[in-house]
Amino acid sequence: MVAAFDIDEALRRALAAYNDRNFALAGDLCRAVLEHDNRHFGAYSLLGAIAMIQGQAAEAVSAFGKALVSRPTDAQTFFQRGRALAALGDLARALEDYRRALALQPDHPEALVHLAVGLKAAGQVHGAQAAYEQSLQVRRQRLALGRDDFVARYALSKEFQQMGDLASALALCREALAINPDYVPARGALAHYQIPTIYDDVDEVATSRAAFAHELAALAAWLDTRPPLEAYLAFETTRVFFLAYQEQTNIELLAHYGEVCARTMARWQRARGLAAPTRSCRDKVRLGIVLAHVRSGPVWDTLVRGWVEHVDRGAFDVCIFAIEPTRGEDTDAMRIPATVLDLADKDLHESARTILDAAIDVLVYPEVGMNRKVAVLASLRLAPVQAASWGHPETTGLPTIDYFLSAQALEPADAQANYTERLVALPGLGCCYMADPAAAGEISLATFGIDPGRPVLICPGTPFKYAAPFDDVLVEIAARLPAGQLVFFEYERLHYTRKLQARLREAFMRRGMRMEEHVVFAPWLDASAFVALLKRSTLMLDTIGFSGFNTAMRAIEASLPIVTREGRYLRGRLASGILRELGLNELIAADESAYVDLAVELARDEAYNASIRQGIAARRHSLYQHVEAVRALERFCLEALRKT
Repeated sequence: MVAAFDIDEALRRALAAYNDRNFALAGDLCRAVLEHDNRHFGAYSLLGAIAMIQGQAAEAVSAFGKALVSRPTDAQTFFQRGRALAALGDLARALEDYRRALALQPDHPEALVHLAVGLKAAGQVHGAQAAYEQSLQVRRQRLALGRDDFVARYALSKEFQQMGDLASALALCREALAINPDYVPARGALAHYQIPTIYDDVDEVATSRAAFAHELAALAAWLDTRPPLEAYLAFETTRVFFLAYQEQTNIELLAHYGEVCARTMARWQRARGLAAPTRSCRDKVRLGIVLAHVRSGPVWDTLVRGWVEHVDRGAFDVCIFAIEPTRGEDTDAMRIPATVLDLADKDLHESARTILDAAIDVLVYPEVGMNRKVAVLASLRLAPVQAASWGHPETTGLPTIDYFLSAQALEPADAQANYTERLVALPGLGCCYMADPAAAGEISLATFGIDPGRPVLICPGTPFKYAAPFDDVLVEIAARLPAGQLVFFEYERLHYTRKLQARLREAFMRRGMRMEEHVVFAPWLDASAFVALLKRSTLMLDTIGFSGFNTAMRAIEASLPIVTREGRYLRGRLASGILRELGLNELIAADESAYVDLAVELARDEAYNASIRQGIAARRHSLYQHVEAVRALERFCLEALRKT
């Protein structure tokens, strides 16, 4: 006897899968629900949310529309459909849906914020200001009793910042500080918000850097006057991370920023009574690794996995500190041969205390800058030896970080000048990369607007990896290869993608060309679909200035030719380092002009393209299982400890 289908249970499982970011399972369960109830509001709503995360805005509009058929007075669904319409570029209909949401729920704070941003983009300044003021009023009314509205203004500033409207975010911070000049988070944000995620034009780069330097100097002087136990709240954001996406030296800015962080946190550490660590006298070296996410992902797969699996257990104990929640199925699936301590539910003091209690000898931060809590912990002295690595390929600027673990194949000859830390270049790519290529799934190019009969040039970077000074390089490739298609990907924060699209559209227009005839923005793909697309593509265009390591390795695994321009800094040399290790120096362009020439040649000359593919397939095995990098890491740990 077949058990009856339980709609409520299926939807509960779908929500759980969605929260675990298993969108394929969540979608399958929603569709199963709809087979039994083709008007189910919850199933359509969740399908819309999944589509938005995957960059499929048109599908999201359709799903939210069907949800509204069942529940035509749901304000949240109108708001969500408005977001999807905005992602499609249909601003007029998006604004209409925001207004419908507000007609049903006048105090809907997110709808008010999006309405304000949308009206500002449409040039309706007065309407935007009114929505902005109303959103502030709603926030104020929703605050707990006893709090003044400076808290509401700062909270709202974070929403505007996340939507890319830094001007409004800064204005709100200044309003908060006018009410309470001692409010630490807003004072810190006033400096951090000077750094955009994506630039509108080249000129904005210089002005934003100057503004950040000015506000940082003011913040440093101000923090020295604040009580030590609250000063760390000035570092509630990691926006300095985005300085790395400009191909300029950041060492002066980051050294100043790092000195401010370390000085502030040293006062905090003393006030908390957390004593400085000392070297233990054990038989084994205790190696600690601080990670935001202990699960399969770029930093784990590239750097940490090989280190942890191959380190000498007779000489080293490994302890991993997980900043974000860990899931048992993740750690079980990865079979991590280390102690994993979860810091997700611990505040800063408890987290620092946990690391100190573990008596770590060498503490490694593979990704400083990508997570707020990681960055603040790295500003403390929690182990005798502390090192960073290239999960974020940029100097930390922190005097609390003694060494930067990089790679011989990735650094220029004068690389030490780019770091405040002492540079340690491990052999080769500096990692023990474990080949684990994803199986290629099925993919229909036409579904994404890609013509399978035309050359496909994959542009795999996130929107903020495309620096404004290099837009004309992409336009030049399109001009010389009119049959080609530059395929970009929709980022989960769609306003970043829209900003990149607007800037590229202007660059094409300057050449008298229409971007839409040469460029496709496909949805963000899972690993198997991405591999399938690579196998159907002509070549990959590496991002200039901030290269891609994981995307390049995916291309190598698919035998796909890569065109790269070698950068001046580690972050611009990730793909070129891989290609040099393969002996494929001919794919490394010396400048932007050579980059264009090489891309056009590889797209046009099928025989040349095929020979490169054969060379990649024959040599790629040499990139994997470099245990010597782990042996060098061990030698570094022992030598660094001898010097303490």
